[in-house]
Amino acid sequence: MSRKIGITEHGDAAFDHRWIKWVSEKNPAIIISKNPKKIYEIISELNVPYNIIVHCTITGNGGTALEPNAPSAKESLEYLYKFVELLGPQRVVLRIDPIMPISNYMYNSINVWKEAKANLKENMCRVRISFYDNYPHTQKRIEEKGFQLKYTSFNLPLDIRKRIWREFEMPALCAEEGLPSTPCISELDCQILGVEPGKPAGYQRTTCHCLDNKFELLNSRAQCAHKCLFCYFQKDHKGAKGLF
Repeated sequence: MSRKIGITEHGDAAFDHRWIKWVSEKNPAIIISKNPKKIYEIISELNVPYNIIVHCTITGNGGTALEPNAPSAKESLEYLYKFVELLGPQRVVLRIDPIMPISNYMYNSINVWKEAKANLKENMCRVRISFYDNYPHTQKRIEEKGFQLKYTSFNLPLDIRKRIWREFEMPALCAEEGLPSTPCISELDCQILGVEPGKPAGYQRTTCHCLDNKFELLNSRAQCAHKCLFCYFQKDHKGAKGLF
């Protein structure tokens, strides 16, 4: 039987620390966070060998009205580079999630990717992008802050997503309708973590091809303290108890 790979999708690992015990027990994990600095500090304090892949979520919009409490791109990129030095480029993912259909904010995301490429060069880490999903509650949040969405369908038009994907040189995509999906727990991730690959889970979105090795380490089901307008959780982070 294949071993489980822990992942921190249902929250942010910078705020919800329930993943630390799993990692400290030498279990394989994919740690996802908008605050690479905080994750780097936690990992640096562990006194046991660990087996992780880190997704640094950097859209370029930290500190803006879209992501009011997220760190700046400058700080997050600094720690992306530190993680590449610590873990190697295969164990680090620049996760640009999501790309917003708002011109200035979309260009911020492109600039993050370009800056990472220019700095890391031959040590460029893996890249993963996704596009904004327009849930009714996220559209309401965004419009209440004065933003106008040009497209109000759930997915951006396919031709636009294809064009932006190509501009990013066709990186891994997360569950995008009409485009090739690369699961966040893939055979490559299993290989890197030394875990026997599982089978397609089959219980998630039809466009998500994650393997059944996937084991959620968080379960807050609420917005984290970054308070991003596009967060698919509706519940406010203050309602999530016992996380810190």
